Amino acid sequence: MLDQVPYDPQLAIAMAGRDPYAREEARIAKRSIFLSQLALGLRISDAARAAGTSSSQIRRWAEEDPYFGQAYRAVIRYTAEFAVSKRTRANVVPERAERLFALLESGRYSIPGASTEIGIGEGAVYARRRRDKEFAARLQQALERGQAAREAAAGGEGAPARHP
Repeated sequence: MLDQVPYDPQLAIAMAGRDPYAREEARIAKRSIFLSQLALGLRISDAARAAGTSSSQIRRWAEEDPYFGQAYRAVIRYTAEFAVSKRTRANVVPERAERLFALLESGRYSIPGASTEIGIGEGAVYARRRRDKEFAARLQQALERGQAAREAAAGGEGAPARHP
């Protein structure tokens, strides 16, 4: 069990004799999860989502808590060296576009989930949809097929998309 403490902030809080579900301890756990996900290379918004909070909340914590703010900035500096440039990450090349359409048609992914899965920015998909009519039509078709697949799987009741 002690091997899990460095990876599970709630367990670490409980091992310290504190209630991991108390309001402040829950914030500590979320901050820890956010920083660990950010250090692994996730974008700020994705790391915040993984921690169960928002990017704006993260910014408030960084402004209000000098220790968290210092850790946050240190992780940003550390990961900047290894970050993929936005231009490279956001590029929707034909191979990735086809993979995006296939994931959407499966009915198991939404645009944000599929974008994350194939390593492109969600914003890049929406920008491409605005400027490329053919891409927009294929995207709409994939979304409709995905909705039909979800309805078929749910017995025609229209299950909502999941974000794997």
